[in-house]
Amino acid sequence: MATPQPTASPRPTPPKRASTQKPALPPPPSTIHPTALIANHAVLSGTHPITIAAHCIIHPYARIVSAEGPVELGEGVVVWEHGIVEARKGGVRLGGAVVVESGARVEGEVGEGSLVGQGCGVGAGCVVGKHCKLTPRTILEPHARIPDFTIVYGTNNARRVDTTARDRAEIMAAREKGQQRQMDALRKLVPSNTAKWMG
Repeated sequence: MATPQPTASPRPTPPKRASTQKPALPPPPSTIHPTALIANHAVLSGTHPITIAAHCIIHPYARIVSAEGPVELGEGVVVWEHGIVEARKGGVRLGGAVVVESGARVEGEVGEGSLVGQGCGVGAGCVVGKHCKLTPRTILEPHARIPDFTIVYGTNNARRVDTTARDRAEIMAAREKGQQRQMDALRKLVPSNTAKWMG
């Protein structure tokens, strides 16, 4: 007589896992000029106001964060991919035509026409003057002061004055024209979804 085989009991149903996704936060209070271009995958977050002026371009994966203070981007500001503009204790302001390159993080004030190079860090409370250039991977400690027309470079944050730009109006005009051409090209390449951030 054959030995009866034990019947397999059905496997217990595992408990349903709770969703690990955080609920979507509401967009921050924003004032965005209709000519600004904000990519769909850009991130605007925080509880303080974010003001984006005319002709700004915010690339995909750039982050504008107003968790600890207001953020103001002047006319023609460009924030490249993975660039971060984040308010720390008192807010952040970028003057007109400031460029924040890929991987740079700005937590202080940057004056009109300045370039924050790739991978740079501008600490909270910093004031970078007008028409300055921070070369790639420059790190400014909190509350640093950089005068107008200064180039900051090297591992020791060496500085020199850009006398060519300061003293020759035609050089400044040529730079502005070049930046305008770049902005026109970007407007054709970066699809905008500004409506996503309008309340």
